[in-house]
Amino acid sequence: MRLAVRRPYGFSEFNDWGDIDGGAWAGLKIDPVIAGQAVRWLRNRAPAVAEDQPWFMAVNFVNPHDIMSFDYGGTPQVRLPFGLAHAVVAKKAADIPVYRKRWDFPLPASLRDDLSGAARRWPSTRGCSTPSSGPWPTTSIGTTA
Repeated sequence: MRLAVRRPYGFSEFNDWGDIDGGAWAGLKIDPVIAGQAVRWLRNRAPAVAEDQPWFMAVNFVNPHDIMSFDYGGTPQVRLPFGLAHAVVAKKAADIPVYRKRWDFPLPASLRDDLSGAARRWPSTRGCSTPSSGPWPTTSIGTTA
């Protein structure tokens, strides 16, 4: 969509560098760039824009969406359709401190709630990610690199 078309909707400074898909390590590589662009805009443009009108800024990071291409080891839970195996390449955690830390936490008790009496939407919501991400875990797991 061209800038002239977006401008009336408030997207005159929309970043048009394409959709960042959240592939393996995308957040690790791209999120600092996204944050830097946001800080630069806040420093350089926000004061002038704020003089004329209220404004809203959305900064959309790749993380945590790149978790779908994280290699947990073992057998993949999802089989990609024919011809798409190249689209999602799984990688192990990068060798940096935040990925070396162990994040142990219990899963919420509500994860195992009986949804048979709930509105029809709730049971389907729980299972909607299974085709793309695999089944929900039902036991607490910790992550280590």
